[in-house]
Amino acid sequence: MHRNSIWLAFLLVFTGVTAFFLATAGREAYLYFSRSGSAPAYVAEWKIEGVARDRYVAMATYTFRAGESEAFGEGALQGFVFRSAAAAQASLPRIRETSWKVWYNPSSPSANSLEKVFPTRSCLYAAILLGVLIYLVGLGVFVARRDRLSSH
Repeated sequence: MHRNSIWLAFLLVFTGVTAFFLATAGREAYLYFSRSGSAPAYVAEWKIEGVARDRYVAMATYTFRAGESEAFGEGALQGFVFRSAAAAQASLPRIRETSWKVWYNPSSPSANSLEKVFPTRSCLYAAILLGVLIYLVGLGVFVARRDRLSSH
């Protein structure tokens, strides 16, 4: 490996960023695959909540049957994000008419969600960063070998 301290510091920081993205993608993929059980949702309440200055989401409070027991959940619908509270309120009748399915972890029904979407973006970013990291390490090894051969 090339022994330039700036290069090694850059690789260390880049490795940390890559590790963060890999951990995030791994956690999201785990949540996706662990929620293998599904059941019809009985939504008790819908409300609109502002999560940022120009971002509003529909929030649901619901119950469902997980095997022999009844479980409950609450969460935001990430597939329904609106730029104004008025637009979100106007969409509520359409959201209420939809029959929702709860995705839950059979061994822990408290881990549940109304939406099950594969984390494509997170996995893609992690794969790209890992590829670039492998390339940069290979580049450092190549430069170190070239410098060693030229010094003899």
